[in-house]
Amino acid sequence: MQYFLIFLLCQLFIINASFSQSLPTFNTALPFSSIQGEFTKISERNEVADTITSSFYFVDKPYMYILTRAPHYQIMVIDKNLTTIYYPKRQLAYRLKSENTPLLPAVNFLIIFFNAEEGLTNLGFQLEKQDIIGDTLISTWKLPNSKKPIGKFQLIQVDDKLIEVTYTSPDTSVINLIDYKDFSTIDNLTFPMTIISETILPNEYSMETYRFKNIKIDLPIPEEYLNFSLPEKIKVVEKEW
Repeated sequence: MQYFLIFLLCQLFIINASFSQSLPTFNTALPFSSIQGEFTKISERNEVADTITSSFYFVDKPYMYILTRAPHYQIMVIDKNLTTIYYPKRQLAYRLKSENTPLLPAVNFLIIFFNAEEGLTNLGFQLEKQDIIGDTLISTWKLPNSKKPIGKFQLIQVDDKLIEVTYTSPDTSVINLIDYKDFSTIDNLTFPMTIISETILPNEYSMETYRFKNIKIDLPIPEEYLNFSLPEKIKVVEKEW
């Protein structure tokens, strides 16, 4: 589990201060200032599956608005280190304060797609080796001078396009894979319209599949999403995590 948590932290390398000494801005980390669209997430864990459908709006503050329509109607707003989760039908909201800025995995995977090498470098990882097979570049990254071995990352690129990221723990008991598929060109940028994340543990297997649609970049975010506020007389539960 320790290595799995390390992998999750590394997925947050663009905005997580626990690994990087200085935080890069989103303007330099991403080739766009905002992104919006829809996705369906299918989660499978030990042969049990569930599906959610959501719309999302993300800008480089970092700020994010996520509207989930199914299976439950829910609004989530992430504004730096403050996360608000609102259930309109229940007239209930949770306000969660965290040390660092959380990020929805769907957008997180897109950040990794565009900036895997930069993100690993910011975390202190160094390139260990590269192999070229035809039009495929395979690179392996490790964290030098670490007190405890934390495993390696492998990036696979075809024609300069990232198609797979793999994390393997030192004892190979934990393997995490991110596969990028179904590429589409949007405003001269290549986007993976399907992302598959797999986690393999000694006694557990899980997989999440994200299917995107209606992706738009660098468009104004609607005001009601960009400056969302809870209605009056809503019960709000405050927590820190």
